[in-house]
Amino acid sequence: MGWQSTELVSLRETSLNGPYTMVDTRWRMTFAFEDQSTEEIQVDSTFIVYTGNEEPKIVMYLPHGDALVTLANRRVKA
Repeated sequence: MGWQSTELVSLRETSLNGPYTMVDTRWRMTFAFEDQSTEEIQVDSTFIVYTGNEEPKIVMYLPHGDALVTLANRRVKA
């Protein structure tokens, strides 16, 4: 697919009841092609994180849309 990198662009935390936090994120993914050109897409996702232990644990991941469809609608082919 030509994937080169993924970068966290933004993050917003919202405290939920008890030891849970909702984290809304935006990611920038960069893809490279044989002709040396690149393509960037941004994808959003939400995580529910349990923070009751020493290390936070992701208990749910929810993508906003389908990253593969986003890629297919551009010139990146999965």
